[in-house]
Amino acid sequence: MSSFIVNAIVIAVLVGALLPLVGSFALLRKSTFFGAGIAHTAFAGAAFGIAFGIEPLWTAMLFALVSAVGIWYFTLKGKLTHDASIGVFFSVSMAFGILFLSRTGNYAADAMTYLVGNVLAVTSQDIVVVAVTLVVIALAVVVFWKELFLATLSEELARASGLRVEVISFGVTIGMTVAVVVTLKAVGTLLLFGLLVMPAAAAYQLTRRLSSMILLACGFGVVSGLIGTLISIQVDLPTGPMIVITAFIIMLISGWIARHR
Repeated sequence: MSSFIVNAIVIAVLVGALLPLVGSFALLRKSTFFGAGIAHTAFAGAAFGIAFGIEPLWTAMLFALVSAVGIWYFTLKGKLTHDASIGVFFSVSMAFGILFLSRTGNYAADAMTYLVGNVLAVTSQDIVVVAVTLVVIALAVVVFWKELFLATLSEELARASGLRVEVISFGVTIGMTVAVVVTLKAVGTLLLFGLLVMPAAAAYQLTRRLSSMILLACGFGVVSGLIGTLISIQVDLPTGPMIVITAFIIMLISGWIARHR
């Protein structure tokens, strides 16, 4: 088995675990649209890096973090609603992304990788970055489980318990942002949102316990990544769409099981 196929399978499994992990909190906190907004902002950053000869991962991370902090700040201060803040940064970032994309010239294909994703193009370095991110975020969830659980269950209850909900919200925002950026190359801007939401939605239909939901969501994500990648390799179809379609089928099956059990 060639090295690029092995890399594709490994990154698909890692991405399949990472995105549903943060997606579970996004779903319960009703902030799933945030993931889509940040993905498009990160794409603008990646296009900027490609256009000006800078490592796209770092420029994507910079653009995404600035936008995430901006969305968090405007929402916290009540200057805009959460959805409105995301919409503003979403539209502005895509405008910049198109402008930067027009300057990429012969590198347009590289920019398109960040738009539609390509697990077959990932490198060993990409795998290490995603793996480290997964470990760090998973450890953070374990260490701060009580705080995350209370803030996700009820912000009022968390405040009554003396927790700084704004700080927790900021941490969740940054964690989700980093997860989105490091998986952008593998899944792509257009398909990332599906893998962020659908495994978590599938798990939510089967259980209401947060811990069980997270484990199920990650399991569904891993299965989606693995099956979608293997099918795409066998029948020579784009990998990203196959992963998302697999996740959609799993969500439908979960819904059927939930209705008939």
